[in-house]
Amino acid sequence: MKLLLLSGAFHLEKSLEKSLEVIKIERKFFPDNEQYIRIPYKQDDEYIIVQSMFGNPDIKIVETIFAIRTLKDLGTKKVYGFFPYLAYTRQDKRYKEGEAISQLIVLEMLNKAGLNYLITLDAHFHQGIPTIGDLKIKNITCAPYFYKFFEYANSREDFVIIGPDDDAYHLALKLSEKLNLKAGYIEKVRKGEREVETFGISIDVKNKNVILIDDMISTGGTIMKAYELLKKEGAGDIFVVATHGLFVEDALKKLRNLGIKEIITTNSIPNETAVFDVSEILFEEIKWLKN
Repeated sequence: MKLLLLSGAFHLEKSLEKSLEVIKIERKFFPDNEQYIRIPYKQDDEYIIVQSMFGNPDIKIVETIFAIRTLKDLGTKKVYGFFPYLAYTRQDKRYKEGEAISQLIVLEMLNKAGLNYLITLDAHFHQGIPTIGDLKIKNITCAPYFYKFFEYANSREDFVIIGPDDDAYHLALKLSEKLNLKAGYIEKVRKGEREVETFGISIDVKNKNVILIDDMISTGGTIMKAYELLKKEGAGDIFVVATHGLFVEDALKKLRNLGIKEIITTNSIPNETAVFDVSEILFEEIKWLKN
């Protein structure tokens, strides 16, 4: 089993090559912006491609399809994909007439290119994991892995874990099981892509330190509203944990200016707060695949 690193995962090279043979894709752009790729191919029946689709997701998707199709053309029987950040999963249904359901379209393209097995982290499969041909999909929740950063809070009565909305409540529960802490969530209504209105908190947070956990931080609007409500309700220190730190539009600067005690993310997307290395998860999955 060989590992092929695509451009969105080059930042994982050093951690991956400690335990695996890593082959990096060769990639360039022609003057008209069309992509060229070449795989320094080594014969093997199975390949794992690693790609994180942050920043220019359209380009990353085309690169990924080219890589899968090329591996198949060269004789690879099974192609596995480890996508720490999988783009276009948020549009999982048609909210307005005529909208493209991008989640299904992207998964179908990967499947038709020849991908056999897809592993991703905290993708937006809120409608459930879709059935796409013969493609096997595994969506891993990172919440339990964050316990190592909060072991000092284990079983402490002055700590609680909160999801910034009911969708994130399952993440709070997963982490609370590891730390033996109470979990709750904030009732939230989203008015649009950028505007969020918060209501109440499902558990008491007065004089409690709060670990606020979500799957993704993009503009930071949800976290900022949650922070304001938690402080209004008398919370102490607030820690923020998320799998994917996109931090668009100076979101990280805005969050730090609030006075958040600590912000922790994975390196599914490289950023200043990425302290958990997702390579650890891939190593675990490879052991499982080999068995």
